[in-house]
Parts: sequence; C-alpha cells; structure tokens
Amino acid sequence: MKLTLQSGWLLLCVFAIPFHMFGQSQTPTAPSSAPSVPPASSAQSTDTTTSAPSALRPPRYTPNYTNTGSGLSLEPIYWLPYGHPLLHTGDYNNTLTPGDFAYPGNPDRSIGGTIVVPAGKDASVRVNYFQTKMTGGSVSSQNLNLFGVAIPGGDPLASQAKITNFKASYDFVTYYWNKKGGDLRFKTLYEVQYLSIDSTIDDFQLQTDGTYNINPTGATKSIILPTFGVGLDQTVSKHFRWEVRGSGWALPHRSEIGDAEGDIAVRYGRVELIAGARVFYFRTTRRSDHFIDGTLAGPYVGLRLYWKKN
Repeated sequence: MKLTLQSGWLLLCVFAIPFHMFGQSQTPTAPSSAPSVPPASSAQSTDTTTSAPSALRPPRYTPNYTNTGSGLSLEPIYWLPYGHPLLHTGDYNNTLTPGDFAYPGNPDRSIGGTIVVPAGKDASVRVNYFQTKMTGGSVSSQNLNLFGVAIPGGDPLASQAKITNFKASYDFVTYYWNKKGGDLRFKTLYEVQYLSIDSTIDDFQLQTDGTYNINPTGATKSIILPTFGVGLDQTVSKHFRWEVRGSGWALPHRSEIGDAEGDIAVRYGRVELIAGARVFYFRTTRRSDHFIDGTLAGPYVGLRLYWKKN
C-alpha cells in the first residue's frame, strides 16, 4: 500500500483526537470563590464563659435589733419573796448538840435593781442586785448549839437574817430563729455571783429575879461562785417582748447557788414596764460548824429606763 502525504496527515489527526480528549478530562476543578470561616478557638469560648455573670445568692437574713432589752438601761425592781431559810449543823460541828434552826417570819419586800450595758450587737453585760431580811421570834424546842453558843431548851429566841446578792452576767446571743411573731433568741450566760447571809440570834435567858439576860450569837456566811446558764427571749413587736433565763452552780459538799426568772415587758419610748417571777436557791458550804440553805420565790415588777428611744 502506498502512503501519500495527505493520507499521513489524516492518520496523525486520528491518533491526536483521543489524547486531546483525555487531557480535558484531567483538568483540575476551580476552587470555590466563598472562603471558609475558621472555627472559634477554645480560648475564645473560655473567655466568653468566664465573662458571663454568675447567679446572685439570696440575701442573708439580718436579725432585728429593735426592742431586744439589751440597750443601755437602769431598772429598779420591787420583789415580794417568800421562803424560810434553815440553819443546819455543819461537818465541823463536834459539840454533839443539835444546831438546826428554822428562821421564823417571811422575808421583807426587796428593793433591788438591774443595770444593762451593751457589749456589741449580740451581747450585753447585766449587773443585778437585791437585798431582803427576815425578822421573827420563836422558842427553842430543845437544847441547841448555834454558832458555838449553848442555848437551853425553852428559851425565847429573836432572830434576824439579812440576805444580799450581787450578780454580774455576760449575756451572749448564741443562736436565733426568725419567726413570724418576731425574732427568737437563744442566749448563753456567763456569770459571777456573790451572796452573803448575815445571821443574828438573841437568846433570852430567864434570871432568878424574873428578868431576861440577852445572850447574842450569830455569824455571816457567804458564797462567791461562777454560774452558767441559758436564756430565751423574743421580741414580739417594738412595744412588747418576753424573756426567760436560768443559771447556777453546784458541787457535792460545797456551796450551791441558782436562780431562774421569767418576765414580760411593755415598752413606750425610753420607758419599759416589766412584770415577772423569780426563784432563788442557795446553800453555803457544809464544811463548817453551820451552813444555811433556803429558797426564795415570788413575783416582781420593774420600771426600766433606757438611754435611747426604741
């Protein structure tokens, strides 16, 4: 077969067409014209979380300090106690003669007082004082030995006992409850008490001429002790509140002292009228020739004068 120049160009074009079509199929796709947005970094998300405001805590309840009875004040107190202290033979009485004696008569009315000084919002210092005495007459039922003096049976006796008490107390509000009727406060009491019993007994000894010879005897017994207690009070309104408290201290064969009281108070401005009742117990140490114990109880009223208005 004889190839001419025209037939050669025709064969070359036939072979070039497939290669040209294959090249077009391998052409890369053009990139998208819209740029992609990079994801937010972890640091940016952390900053966003931190800067968000946190939830606010509910406000803490604040106690109401209106009419709590702990403001600077002075209170005269009129107390009507009842009771009969007893004189007993002590552990150191070696006379082998009875020394027991019941003081006759009721205690006189007691004029006392209370001073309150605030010691912060939740504490106060309270100083109490009272004094009472009893006077009476009796007849010795048997031979007695009272404070080292022999007293024959059947002798008339005149006795007097004066009781004096001082108490200093630090009252601290340990806990409180918010009630609909007003704040209810629980207090712990840290105290020091001093008590003295000044006793005098006169023995009227009958003489042969029909007159009496007075043979006096007596002694003073005292107590100084720390006492601890608790109290509870509530402010019902700015004009009305109530309070109860009790404290004491005791050791076997040692001195003992304790008291409890409760009152209600009505206040207007700087003046507060108080009415309540009190129980007071004491016993001097048995390690003596004689010791005295007794319980005094009765109602009282007071008029408290505050330095500041309610």
